[in-house]
Order: sequence, then structure tokens, then C-alpha cells
Amino acid sequence: METALLTPRLILAGHTPEQAEALAAQVPAWKTAPEAAVTGLAAVWSLFREYVARNGPERIRASRACAAAPEGGAQRGTP
Repeated sequence: METALLTPRLILAGHTPEQAEALAAQVPAWKTAPEAAVTGLAAVWSLFREYVARNGPERIRASRACAAAPEGGAQRGTP
């Protein structure tokens, strides 16, 4: 589960999805995790991030909105 939650953070930090998955593949549990469970967890995590970006505390909305953007945080640091 931790690896599944780390993967989107790696993408947000600037890795490509392929790079993030290659790093995750180095974790033995990742290789045996059910694909549907990993995909489902990633979807829920993304929806939560979008919800927080729209409805969360004002002090963190900007960073959450950036993370939820289709660019995956490519605009980090810009207003």
C-alpha cells in the first residue's frame, strides 16, 4: 500500500509514470499486488486530492489544486 501511495508522489515530484512504476517494481510486494487493487487505490487517492484541492483548508488549497491538475503538479511553485 505504501508503494502504491508513493508512486503518484513520485510523478508529482517530476518522474514520468514509467519511471515511478519502475521504481515501484523494485519493491517485492508491488510485483504481487493485485492490479485492480493498485489501480483502485490510485484512483481513490487522486479523487481525495482533488476533493481537498476544492474543499480543504484554504492554506493548502493551492498546492492541492496543483497536485490535482492534469499536468500532475508541473506548475508547482506558480500561483
